[in-house]
Amino acid sequence: MHQNNEPNPGRIRILVGDERKFLWNPLSNVIVVCRIKGPISEKRLRNAINKAKEIHPLLSSRVVYDEDNKAYFYNDHVPEIPLRVVEWKSDNQWQEELNYENRIPFKIFKGPLIRFVLIKSSEVSDFMVYGQHAICDGRALVYLIRDMLYHTAEPDREVKRLPLPPNLSSEGLSPYSLKKSSLKESLRTSLKKFMINRMNKKWRNDLVLFDQNDFENIHKAYWNENEYRIELLELSEGQTSNLISRCREQGVTVNSALSTAFLAAHHHISGPFKGKNRNVALPIDLRGRMKVPDVFCLYISRVIFQFDYNPKRNFWQNVKRFHDTATNNINSAFLFEPLLTIEQMDPTLIDAIASFGILAETVPPGFTRYDKLSTFASDKNNEAIKLAHRFLKLSPGTVMTNLGNPDVPDVYGDIKVEKMYFAPSTDERFPLVIGALTAGGKLVVTLNYVEESRIDEMKKIRDMAFDLLEV
Repeated sequence: MHQNNEPNPGRIRILVGDERKFLWNPLSNVIVVCRIKGPISEKRLRNAINKAKEIHPLLSSRVVYDEDNKAYFYNDHVPEIPLRVVEWKSDNQWQEELNYENRIPFKIFKGPLIRFVLIKSSEVSDFMVYGQHAICDGRALVYLIRDMLYHTAEPDREVKRLPLPPNLSSEGLSPYSLKKSSLKESLRTSLKKFMINRMNKKWRNDLVLFDQNDFENIHKAYWNENEYRIELLELSEGQTSNLISRCREQGVTVNSALSTAFLAAHHHISGPFKGKNRNVALPIDLRGRMKVPDVFCLYISRVIFQFDYNPKRNFWQNVKRFHDTATNNINSAFLFEPLLTIEQMDPTLIDAIASFGILAETVPPGFTRYDKLSTFASDKNNEAIKLAHRFLKLSPGTVMTNLGNPDVPDVYGDIKVEKMYFAPSTDERFPLVIGALTAGGKLVVTLNYVEESRIDEMKKIRDMAFDLLEV
């Protein structure tokens, strides 16, 4: 591992467990594309990137490991954030550029952990932000685009650096997470801690450390064989308004309607989910709950619950069931629990489980780290390998991330935001991965997948989901 043999200038903060979970995964990249009407200056955009670096400390960062393999974000000695400019050729060109970016691994220890692409024409342009999930979530990218458009339209606009929010760790969350525990909860917590300590001990007996070369091997192996695919469901302003009104009449959220529409479509086209695939995962933005400003970082938790679409009831009855189930789970969940649980794990075990434990076996002969990674993958008694495949079997069938309608202006000087596309990242573990974002008055939904064999199936699911919404 890259060791920190220098003092602490440039140190921002430690990585928490959830950030570490995504750091070495070649699939864990978050993308937001903003379609802009009007002329946009490359020079002003580059200036806006530099201004945004002052606002958001993690924007230009790298990772440093210390002698105990704790990881820290640093913002010193980080190369310039790439801004790649290409000529606009087609409406969906941004998906081609996304796949181009997917094949370029981030330099974890050198940084930066984000890149920009401007697909430019004189009348309309797409501005893509491609970020490593350890430093951002979808909402963070939307706020970043807003700040950059402000400074693009107003080059002399004052820069206001945002303070770092509380870390999503036991230290940062202690003022918010204290609660009285019942005897049953205390016993459950103690048992969980015992099990994690035992896992950590077993792992340290067979410890394997990974570095940038190992990461680039699994990255290349994965993206040589896969291509990120997206089916779009785009609503006009009128259709978006109709859907919002219909959901209000039914007493449900747009998120519930979208989730149920895709679950219903999957049920009718691909069949009902079975086993653990019946679970639905909903990421939850913590900014509002923690009362922090529009910070650029990974600041989410999640709830997971079981839901079966019932074809004997009509669509809106199913939406109501989904809405009630989701609301009850969100209201009753201790949203900090997943963050506090992963923190108890040895950080090098998190590295191993979340990426290498699953992808090391995909590295073919001839790759520079084949011997190391294939040996690691073949050790079925290694704790990381066992846990990686156990978690693989527990993956939910549906992941629905709706960024909603963030408080972001549509007009910045001479340029106007027409709409935004959100690609939350996915892989073959998840049959349904849906990203939704409303901007410029238009709701755009992405259905995300990687398997070429599913193209026809996913198009049919997209089309049926649209029909069910009746907009």
